[in-house]
Amino acid sequence: MNTPAKTCVICYSPLYSRADKTTCSDACRVRLHRQRQNEDIHEPDEEGNGQSTGHDALLDLPWLRQQPITSTERDYLNRRDEPEDHEGASEQKRSSEAALAKQLQADYVKIVESFLEKEHKRLRSRQLRQMLRTSMYTYESYKLHPQLTQAGSNAQKCQKDLREIIIIIQETHQDAQNGWLSHTSQYELTKKWRRQLQERLLG
Repeated sequence: MNTPAKTCVICYSPLYSRADKTTCSDACRVRLHRQRQNEDIHEPDEEGNGQSTGHDALLDLPWLRQQPITSTERDYLNRRDEPEDHEGASEQKRSSEAALAKQLQADYVKIVESFLEKEHKRLRSRQLRQMLRTSMYTYESYKLHPQLTQAGSNAQKCQKDLREIIIIIQETHQDAQNGWLSHTSQYELTKKWRRQLQERLLG
């Protein structure tokens, strides 16, 4: 009979799988992820160096950001720095801001709806890569949101949601790549965050 080398860091159940495994289930992995975000825990990597696991611990995936700028984003950028006293400039600027905000909200809704719908499903690496690409592109686009600088704005909350989604999909993708029998994996959300996402979609 195999003797477990260590136990799950969340529920302390015995671990019999890979040597680098820290949790026994998807649920415990999600709880560990949330704890790291809330407490800004730092774990040493394989060489013993400190490695941040907080909100900004996004993998460097520049290949995901190589997406063409949309016409709505281009129009907003062209009008963003126009002088206020220019005839009709203010109205055109407000119009382009409203159009961009509407486009970003529509993209956010599509990503969150898909993310919630795929919870608990076994996803292949290819599917997860596509989810990463779409989520990262929208996250980067949200940096142009006209209301992003307003403290407590819905735009800030949506961008934070997208960042959380990216981190979870990245972790799930890594699990899929490390799978012994198949390149698939799944994720599980906390009830609180699932409810927050659902409420954000409604509001």
